[in-house]
Amino acid sequence: MRFLMYNVDARDGVSRAVLTLVNELVRTHPVEIISLYQRHEGPAYAISPDIRVTYLFDHPPVPRTDAATGEQPVPDTRYARRLRTRHPVRNLLARRRSRLADGRNFPNYSLLTDRALARALRGIDDGVVVSTRPALHAALARLARPGVVTIGQDHLNFMSRTTEPGSMAFIEEACRRGLRGFVTLTPSDAEDYRRTLAGTGTVVTSIPNALSWPVSAPQERTARVVVSAGRLVPRKAMAQLVAAFAPVARRHPDWELRIYGTGPLAEKLQRRIDRLDVRRQIRLMGHTEDLPAAFDDASVFASSSVAEGFPMVMLEALSKGLPIVGTDCPRGPGDIIRHGRNGLLVPNRDVEALSEALEQVVSDDALRRSMGAEALTDAEQYVPASIAARWTRLFEELGARPSAG
Repeated sequence: MRFLMYNVDARDGVSRAVLTLVNELVRTHPVEIISLYQRHEGPAYAISPDIRVTYLFDHPPVPRTDAATGEQPVPDTRYARRLRTRHPVRNLLARRRSRLADGRNFPNYSLLTDRALARALRGIDDGVVVSTRPALHAALARLARPGVVTIGQDHLNFMSRTTEPGSMAFIEEACRRGLRGFVTLTPSDAEDYRRTLAGTGTVVTSIPNALSWPVSAPQERTARVVVSAGRLVPRKAMAQLVAAFAPVARRHPDWELRIYGTGPLAEKLQRRIDRLDVRRQIRLMGHTEDLPAAFDDASVFASSSVAEGFPMVMLEALSKGLPIVGTDCPRGPGDIIRHGRNGLLVPNRDVEALSEALEQVVSDDALRRSMGAEALTDAEQYVPASIAARWTRLFEELGARPSAG
């Protein structure tokens, strides 16, 4: 089986989710990752040595196409200079819009990437190819040979896809062209896609991402710490979490909120913390290479996101026995949090409700213990072996022989 990715080396949720899955699948099937681009010295996350990685380009992507000329300026890098001086044809192709993207002004796709994708995909005669981005779904459906089982794996929610320029068009095109299967992260997203893709013949199903570390043994959690983690970007709405926790912090001076992550809103968020005068109890921790240890030092996980795909960090919190307080944003949290059992689910963008829920778990030791126990039980369904088994069943249902050359 093969997974077609934009950039396996990226330090992002897609790479992390795919690598967690294929590290398990390779125990029983040969696996190859075909990555359009290579940016670093290899994958950012652990990868089994039994997985073959094929890079189509060993250089960073190029900037957007110029809307007036229809060309995209290749940056002045060593690779670009080599293109200009030694490979004039490749240089010309790199400056022309991708036909696979229907001439749309999509960054990092060009006639040069079209040619590379065509060579890679038309060289595959059988087995399974799973694509991981909308533009790659469309390329796969156009270029795959008839004997290949083609599957698109979505890493975002349906509603967010509908707001992305061109993404739904790519998905719909891929399914019209015969994409055999389409996998979403949640059942709700699968239902939306079934309605949208009705009549295409594509089998739509949902399979969540797998945990990237083992489920912990039960333990007594005494740390007076609420933890959160994620990019400091608008959709994570960390400012709402700060606003919700501030009154809790004043009533419970022995508790603190630790927020792990970096991003463009870091300075703005710190100013908000300073204005609320809670800098001693709400701390921006920056990036950590050891998120499991950060969770081990906490007793509650909190999320204030206004949009998600399927938040892996919530699964990881469950696996550490942390009760979750989270907003019911589209999509994912409502599929993970069982209100009153493993956590508390509050209306999206409702800061007052989020604050009340945080107050409830912070002030009730017995509630935290019972929810933490439920969290560990729920986490078991997301272990890699269980998720890989669901993928294997899908391959079989679609008539695949999941080989990798």
